[in-house]
Amino acid sequence: MKRYHPILVVIHWVMLVLIVMAWTSGQFVLEHMPNSDPEKIDALRMHMTVGLIAGTLLILRLITKLRSEQPPHAKRALHLWIKRAFGRIGRFM
Repeated sequence: MKRYHPILVVIHWVMLVLIVMAWTSGQFVLEHMPNSDPEKIDALRMHMTVGLIAGTLLILRLITKLRSEQPPHAKRALHLWIKRAFGRIGRFM
């Protein structure tokens, strides 16, 4: 296997779009609306719904990744990433 499972690729890009949508709605819409504005509730609901969908897709992506075969380069990269992350954490302890 040389590539990730197609479902993982689709979920990856859908999550990117959802995260950008949630960030922009929070940064450029919600931040500038006063709390007394009745439309803020609708904007907040949309922001939260997009976040919940992204979270659900994250769990689905994790389950799919654990159940599907990974390309060899991904296995090496994950191993190196974990090794580096714990090495850095260990220096601060």
